[in-house]
Amino acid sequence: MIIRLAWRNIWRNKRRSVIIMISIIVGVTAIEVTDSLTRGLLFSMFENQVGQHACHVQIHKAGYGDDRVVGNFMNDPPDIRSIISVSPEINSASERTISYGLVSSPTNSTGATIIGINPPDEMRTTTIYRSIVEGSYLTGKNNEALISKKLSEILGAGIGDKIVMMATSADGTIGSEMFRIIGLYKTVSSSFDRINVYILKNDAAAMLRVKNAVAEIAVITNNIDSVSAVQAKLKDYLGKGYEVTTYRDILPNLMVQLDMTENSMLIFYFIIGLAIVFGIVNMMLMSVFERINEFGVLKAIGMKNGTLFRLILTESFFIGLLGSVFGSLIGTGINAVWMKTGLDFSTFSEGLAEFGMGAVVYPIVSEWGIVQAFIVILTVSIVAAVYPAYRAMKLEPISAIRYV
Repeated sequence: MIIRLAWRNIWRNKRRSVIIMISIIVGVTAIEVTDSLTRGLLFSMFENQVGQHACHVQIHKAGYGDDRVVGNFMNDPPDIRSIISVSPEINSASERTISYGLVSSPTNSTGATIIGINPPDEMRTTTIYRSIVEGSYLTGKNNEALISKKLSEILGAGIGDKIVMMATSADGTIGSEMFRIIGLYKTVSSSFDRINVYILKNDAAAMLRVKNAVAEIAVITNNIDSVSAVQAKLKDYLGKGYEVTTYRDILPNLMVQLDMTENSMLIFYFIIGLAIVFGIVNMMLMSVFERINEFGVLKAIGMKNGTLFRLILTESFFIGLLGSVFGSLIGTGINAVWMKTGLDFSTFSEGLAEFGMGAVVYPIVSEWGIVQAFIVILTVSIVAAVYPAYRAMKLEPISAIRYV
């Protein structure tokens, strides 16, 4: 009986009910779209940073994380093939010889991270080769260099030009070599482009006088969910002489942002819910005042206060439920379109590049986010009706019947 009465009551004043439903629909739609876009932005940052350089797992000599100098290179690095064979979850791995030095052209110079790689291994492990905008990827010939478009502009040097790289070598002297630029790359991260230069691992070893030593081995797993298991296996296999870190250790700030997404969205839900509360309270109070005579009659013929209280809460619940359902359908529809086409933020591309995000963002829909939106809105709808229901429950039957 309560459900039937509540359903009929919300349509007694269609205009008022529809208006408050529209506010709930807008709120739920905003929650879903904002939630999915936020996840899409953060996931884009994560994918770009992991794909460009960080990878899922990195292997270093013990102590390298505290002091990234040539003296802490792995002089006898583990064989990549052996590492991959340790776990079927590992997709690929790449050795890197990394140093921090100076890159100079005839017109300018700048500090840079000089990364020595084996091109085929790095191609299987990272996406940097996909970012080539001019020239070509490293072919394997000696003294080739791959620099970013931004660094090319800073140095005033382009394809075919010669640049000099200098870094502190293993014996403490300054090692230097001349390289010819064969390719320019451009990623979505301007901060990454500003400092990273790629050369052959053998050329880097010769410049640093380290022979076969490498700074790190970057690993990509088949499934990101298996990263922790791979880390544990590698630690057991390599022993205490090596550090095995995951993307969570390598990108701590980004991981904090990702982990805080749920909490930050709950705050957004609360703000939307607070705005909806005032609309529902106002609507239900108006409904109570308009039906004072009716409530008086109901109480006079024996309706208990608890039943009347539940009736008003049920009316508010139905309004919240209908608004949530339609809002969720609209939000899902918008997200479905944007998941295919992406949302173009090219107007803000320079600002987004500082955070390592592309100009086009694809929303990521979270089922738990949708469930949270439903829970929050329905809870708010019920809580907002408590005070109007309390007012109705406190009405005296005789006074309510005579109320004009």
